[in-house]
Amino acid sequence: MSYIPKYIIKRIFPTDCVKKVAGGVEITMVNVMSPIKTKDLPADATKFIQAKIDGKPVPEKIMSGLVITSAEGKKYDAKNLKALSNQVLPVGGKWKFFIPYTDVKVGEEHELAIDVKETKFQFTFSRVVG
Repeated sequence: MSYIPKYIIKRIFPTDCVKKVAGGVEITMVNVMSPIKTKDLPADATKFIQAKIDGKPVPEKIMSGLVITSAEGKKYDAKNLKALSNQVLPVGGKWKFFIPYTDVKVGEEHELAIDVKETKFQFTFSRVVG
């Protein structure tokens, strides 16, 4: 895994980046480094990204319900994740990751780990659910 300093993680995943929404949780990621171009993504989201909450892996069945919303507001899920291939997230752009994980409550603090397999980066951070 590649190391990213904590002060950069705090900018990528700001204090208010985790929100409880209908049917799950939404995590907002802000690109603060350089343009990110996705490669050829698999159709199966679990082959692209994994998540842990409080050290426990989020089951593949839940991760298969991942929905990524692009900076332009376009949604990508299991039906069209491959369409996100070769897209660029500019500096300052945001992606929102919806995970149909309902075992969190507003006001709770949780440690999240997001492993983006394509980039070999694992982002680990603690945030209070908004």
